[in-house]
Amino acid sequence: MRKRHLFVVLILILLFAGCATRGPVVPQVPTVQVTQFDSLLFTPDGIKFEAKIVINNRMNGGLNIQKVDFGADVNDKQIFTESFDKLKFLRANAQETVTFPFQIAMKDVKDQGANILADEAMRVSFRGQVYPAGEYGFDPIPFKMTRTIPFPKVPLISIEHTEGSPLKVFIVYLRVKNTNAFPLTIKSMNSYLELNGTKYDLLRTQGTTEIKPGTAEIIALKMEQTRGKQISMALNLKLSSSLKFSIGGDISCQTPYGMVYLPLKLDSERK
Repeated sequence: MRKRHLFVVLILILLFAGCATRGPVVPQVPTVQVTQFDSLLFTPDGIKFEAKIVINNRMNGGLNIQKVDFGADVNDKQIFTESFDKLKFLRANAQETVTFPFQIAMKDVKDQGANILADEAMRVSFRGQVYPAGEYGFDPIPFKMTRTIPFPKVPLISIEHTEGSPLKVFIVYLRVKNTNAFPLTIKSMNSYLELNGTKYDLLRTQGTTEIKPGTAEIIALKMEQTRGKQISMALNLKLSSSLKFSIGGDISCQTPYGMVYLPLKLDSERK
């Protein structure tokens, strides 16, 4: 019992010593840093971004963050502003990383069309303010990061030639030219051949394909026949004296500035 009593006393002494050495909380304005701001995906509808900030509590006591106001500008024109208030309580000398996914509509980008077309790039700013809770009287803390992002040009895609027979094995060769100043890597293609209103799936025969700036690569799309496809093709070919077909679908390309998603629509006629 005596040993147990001494152990409890020792623990209490250590606890009181810890409280005594901590002392009063010394107010220090937290720091805010933008640690990431990237474009992730370009589509015909808009551009997806992701940004991250780190809020660092430098005090020896806890801190509440009321909210973060954030927004984006394109070529110095405000596009949107929003608020985020689901923030954790910051313990002494702790930090929190907050992630902001957002999208800028392509319409808002095109409103800056003259400047973007002239520069072939857009200047995008992610900015805002962090609002600490009022117990220490801190003012809002601003943050900002600006990036110049080349505006991806649509690659030039054409039907190079075809091979085989629609009633057996049929291959469509596409010529894809990269008109950008940076490389494109074709990651995936979802494609189909449309003949007289009927769609037939096409299979891309190779894996990823890198296309260097200003160069072109040939992409093969293969349609392997099944019994059902052969019957459907035979009926379609009887409806017309010429083979009129179109290629549809979509294509996804990786760039140094994010993924580029493009619709695919090409028409051809072979007599």
